Amino acid sequence: MNATITQPGYTIAGRFTLESQVATGGMGVVYRAADLEAGVFVAVKLQLGNDGVAAERFLQEAEVLARLASSHIVRHVAHGVLDDGRAWLAMEWLSGVDLDAFLRNGPMLPAEALAMVADIAGALSEIHDLGIVHRDIKPGNLYLVDGDPRRARLLDLGIARVVDDGAVRRTGAGMVVGTPAYMAPEQARSATMLDGRADLYSLGVVLYECLTGQAAWPGQNPLAVLVKVLVESPPHLADIAPHLDRRLDAFVYRLMARDPSARPAHAQDVLNEATALAVSLSAGQPPIRMLSPMVDRTRSPMGEGLSSQEVQIVTVVLVTACAGPGALEPIESSDLCRLAKRQAEKQGATATALPNGIVLLTFGDTSAATDRAGRAARAAIALMSKTPAGACLLATGRMDQAVAFGEVIDRAFEQIIHVAPGSVLVDPTTCGLLSARFVLSAASETVDVGQSPWLQLLAEAEPLSSARLVLGRPSPFVGRQRELSLLEGWFREVRDDRVARVVVITGDAGLGKSRLCDEFLGRLLSTCPQIEVLTGSCPPRPRPYAAFADLVRRRVGLDAQADADGLCDAILELVEQRLENGEHVAEVLAHISTTSGVDSTRADRRQSLGRVEALKASPDKLSNSIRVALTSFVDMLASDVAVVLSIDDFQLADEGTRATIKSLLSKLARRPLLLVIAQRGDPDRSLVPSPGEYRHAAIAMLPLGDLACLSLVRDLLPERLEALGEAGIERLSERAGGNPYFLEELIRATDDQGPGAALPETVLAMLQARLNHRSAAEKRVLRAASICGLHFEVSTLRTLLPELTIASIERTLDALAEVDCVVFWDQKWSFVHDELREAAHAMLTEEDRRRGHALLALTRERTSPGDPGAIAEHWVEARNPHRAARWHAQAARLSAVHNDLSGARAWAERGLYYVEDADPATRGQLAQVVAEVLGWQGQYQQSAAWAEHALTHLSPGSIGWYRAMGDALSGTTSAVSHGQLCERLIEETKSCRSAAVGAAAAAALSRTAIGLRARAKGPLAEALYSRAVELAVEVSLGAPASILLRRAAAARSWSRGDLGAAYFETAEALAAFENGGFNQLACGTRQSLGAACVELGHYNRAIELLSESARVAAELGLERVEAKALHALGNALLRSGQLDRALEMESLALRAFETQGDAVLSGACHASIARAHTAAGRAQQGRTEALLALAVPIELAPLLHVFA
Repeated sequence: MNATITQPGYTIAGRFTLESQVATGGMGVVYRAADLEAGVFVAVKLQLGNDGVAAERFLQEAEVLARLASSHIVRHVAHGVLDDGRAWLAMEWLSGVDLDAFLRNGPMLPAEALAMVADIAGALSEIHDLGIVHRDIKPGNLYLVDGDPRRARLLDLGIARVVDDGAVRRTGAGMVVGTPAYMAPEQARSATMLDGRADLYSLGVVLYECLTGQAAWPGQNPLAVLVKVLVESPPHLADIAPHLDRRLDAFVYRLMARDPSARPAHAQDVLNEATALAVSLSAGQPPIRMLSPMVDRTRSPMGEGLSSQEVQIVTVVLVTACAGPGALEPIESSDLCRLAKRQAEKQGATATALPNGIVLLTFGDTSAATDRAGRAARAAIALMSKTPAGACLLATGRMDQAVAFGEVIDRAFEQIIHVAPGSVLVDPTTCGLLSARFVLSAASETVDVGQSPWLQLLAEAEPLSSARLVLGRPSPFVGRQRELSLLEGWFREVRDDRVARVVVITGDAGLGKSRLCDEFLGRLLSTCPQIEVLTGSCPPRPRPYAAFADLVRRRVGLDAQADADGLCDAILELVEQRLENGEHVAEVLAHISTTSGVDSTRADRRQSLGRVEALKASPDKLSNSIRVALTSFVDMLASDVAVVLSIDDFQLADEGTRATIKSLLSKLARRPLLLVIAQRGDPDRSLVPSPGEYRHAAIAMLPLGDLACLSLVRDLLPERLEALGEAGIERLSERAGGNPYFLEELIRATDDQGPGAALPETVLAMLQARLNHRSAAEKRVLRAASICGLHFEVSTLRTLLPELTIASIERTLDALAEVDCVVFWDQKWSFVHDELREAAHAMLTEEDRRRGHALLALTRERTSPGDPGAIAEHWVEARNPHRAARWHAQAARLSAVHNDLSGARAWAERGLYYVEDADPATRGQLAQVVAEVLGWQGQYQQSAAWAEHALTHLSPGSIGWYRAMGDALSGTTSAVSHGQLCERLIEETKSCRSAAVGAAAAAALSRTAIGLRARAKGPLAEALYSRAVELAVEVSLGAPASILLRRAAAARSWSRGDLGAAYFETAEALAAFENGGFNQLACGTRQSLGAACVELGHYNRAIELLSESARVAAELGLERVEAKALHALGNALLRSGQLDRALEMESLALRAFETQGDAVLSGACHASIARAHTAAGRAQQGRTEALLALAVPIELAPLLHVFA
């Protein structure tokens, strides 16, 4: 190759002077060149190498271009052959971008895409009329002049095929030419007789990508993509972009028809239809370009509801005639094809032969996953026994038609080259399905591919005993007599002794905790009708007081959609004659029980409910009101008869529910009250009482014993015990592992699969087998119900399935109830198990999952705004991070209002994961909640960092900004930062726009002043305090801002040495906080008052206050307040001479401060411990602790005397 020819400045044919290289490919390189004859720029394409086939293609492209005159095809200028034998082609120079580059910025508008398609269809019409098939229509070969989709040009006819009187210019036997992701199925099969309809298919694929921004056939491996083209049905636009007009969907789907005869007959027909469609759509097309493929599709109407498509478990077998790295190379394999097709017929699979000799078997019927995996394994073993040099692979996954199927195929092609000759490699999912019936290689022989081990399948073991089981029989309750007896005995104790007791039932999912509670309550109601039974459950997404809301609604006979008026009336009817404050109790309980908002149609009720709603501004006061109302409600019921209160799924309870349970037990210790708590995992330690409090018991649910399992199988299958056999019964019991739910599902799935079917290995496979034997209509209703959650209502299903009537949905649910899929109980429908709901949810296509959750989110935004967490989760599933983040922020703030610190932080951190850069206000709100929680937990440095992050996103002067500023100043240790932030805070407060903003500003000023006094920063604290006092004159401060200002005054008196004034001001603040229900603030103030009592010598009072402060702080999760209270308590005990207890308290405080990274207070604790040891005569230990106290960093040493 002559290097000088490829350099700028070289002139080809005395006419074209090369200037610069602009592109390169596998066959040639393109230069920008000057046409000396015409005085314009041209593109010169120069062949790479001296390959004769490449030269032939170059000349073919030149000859084709020379025959064409379309304005939508790049224009031919000249062509020829260089002296070294390489071909060259000169074409018109185009300025712009190719379609591939254009689509990197997102999808096109429909009008743009249709205009582009019309241009290219016009070009194809001309070349097809000349008997030419392009064979490589793809975005890289379509050029947009000046970047305008309405000025498209067709490029690169290098692999075009010319058909002339039946003669075919062939590329090579069995070879596939083109780009797999854009090939027509007949082209992918290496068909020798192609016509223009193959190009129209490719144009349809391009149009799909233009409209959605996504590839129609995604995948990294070209052969895997070919499989999708050959095996799968074309994707629908509606599955990815439901906002697009259905006529576009139909147009694209017809272009991409697998059967060429179903496509338009000629490119001119495509041009005409695209033009007409563009005109008909133009009136309603918004002139907005979508900048990203991840568009917010939920803003468009989705009234069509869920589709009829579903995800199914599919197993694939990939087999090659050659193993190792050469497995994917083209090879003659007609024998393998015949063997594979024979096995496909025998095992009930679909066989697809690929052009290079690889064969794919697909097991995608509706039988059980284990059945399909077993048939696939048998086929693989049989194929490898006849093909010792070949390789085989099995892979399984849940897949829909267009998306997940491709992932499994991609995975299979990636791993096939790792298979040894004559071996079968099995993916981890399939291994789990085959382990009971097939022999897999030992761990030492495991083929390690990627992150998870793939095992070798060696042979099939002896088949398991077959079984025919009968469903429909009530599952007997066996093996739990001991637990029932314990519960009944504890109830008699509660009733007879009139005492409160809590029983915590723990165990893994499926062991029967809920069933035990139901059986116990059923027996009680049948033998002791004069009792009150209250039942509730905690939802999967924590919601403040959700379990109590559930039991209140059940007790008054209303559902979750009841409005505030209806709830108030129903509760009031129950309590007004028995409680002095009955109306207030009814209003508070209605507040926590409604999910549809607290609006009322009655003026008097609006005012009273408004007072409760206003308490949200005072979280502690609201929480206290709720606890008081619930305690009064239960106390009223327990005054006459014994009360059994049962709460299920307590591991999901929010902090408010947990605190209320503790309050009920403490305050009603002498009432006949039995609380039955069921939860997964370890027992909740917060419910363990202190000595002298209520009584406590625990039941750990263990797996059923062998006899109980055998009894369960025999009771469910009495007519078929002989056919099943003792071995079959024992095997069922063994595989269930003593889990009654698993055992029940094993029996059902075995029955669903029929005689001789393999038993499933996993619960998911069992549930899939069970669902697959339901009709398509029944499965569609189940999929829709799974979007709602464990419980659902017919009206909600109607939203998701709008074409169905209420009556038809109810008939379908009745049919499902007969086969134990759903149950109607307590005025609503439920899945029989949450695992069954999860299985149904897993069968949703990605598009249906997104669309269904979006529909429910939109509905609940209108009807149930009081449950922001549920709405947030629906938007997450709908793939709408913008709206999800906003509702996470609301859920986080609601949890903070209800003193649920862990819940608030969890919601906020999840919201930050979803929040977008374009929504700074939401990001700031979420970050501020995290800062607030960290501050209460004593992690001040982290709190300050989060607060500073929030400040960069919140609008200065807003309520959230003042909250964040208070958090930032509470945690910042830098003197420079303190000064700058304080100056900014003071300056901003000079323009408060409302009373609410003024209150937030005053609270921030007071909080910061209190903190700075403790850090010996008197001048800064004084400036902040003075401004807060001025602000109190300018605006009317309500609680808690006005009380915080009183606390700041107390801190000021303390710093000036006026302990008497500090004591009285702190006591006034404490009383105000307690009266207002501000429990968190009251707890911290109580600690300060106790510390003041120590300094004043009132040690007994100090010990009382500080003990209470530490206890309440622990209950509320206020780790910082708890640690400071323990430290102050230790100091009080030390001064009163109680040295051992003082050491105990100071040691606890020291561990907490060390965890929080507080060097100053850790040093203070060491100093107190040193004094205690010295006073007790342990001088050496006292000296050691004193040295540790003196190890405080020099810059923090001045603060030590404040705390020590």
